[in-house]
Amino acid sequence: MVAEPDTGDLFSYRSPPRRNLHRPPRLLKHALTLREIRRLAPLRLAPQTVHVCENPRVLEAAADVGAAAAIVCTMGNPTTVTLALLDAVMESPDVRLLYHGDFDWPGIAIADRIMRRYHAQPWQFMAADYRWAVAQATERGTPQQPLTGRASETPWDPALSSAMAETATAIHEEAVIGRLLDDLRRRR
Repeated sequence: MVAEPDTGDLFSYRSPPRRNLHRPPRLLKHALTLREIRRLAPLRLAPQTVHVCENPRVLEAAADVGAAAAIVCTMGNPTTVTLALLDAVMESPDVRLLYHGDFDWPGIAIADRIMRRYHAQPWQFMAADYRWAVAQATERGTPQQPLTGRASETPWDPALSSAMAETATAIHEEAVIGRLLDDLRRRR
């Protein structure tokens, strides 16, 4: 899924005219097919940052608050369609990707594949962000989810995999949606 502000640009999907002009433009979501993506190529996007998330709840929350940033959601493990979209997006020379996913071992493996393939940078996906999320979960009394599966390296921040192994707590993207949304709101 991809979302971008309702601006009339390539990935924009216009909503009906707004009656309240003081509200920010709505972010609309749309699922693209491989056929649609192939028809779009080659893309020539303006210089921008495209945020990539793993969980559709992040995309939905961004749409609900009218965030102004371009967002692509992998909906878990990236499918052929998602990879084709990101390939097309990255054909534009001045587009950069920022990635956030689940702080669990499968989420780290997904992040590593996206970051390596697209030279994406972490988006609030460092050891300090993980420690903050664990502290917030503890402060709120959120039941701890054990970190299971095979550990993965985090070459973008080796301290992240160490902190995760030490804490042994999984943190899913839903737990940090507020913080991600704050960042997306600042990117208007």
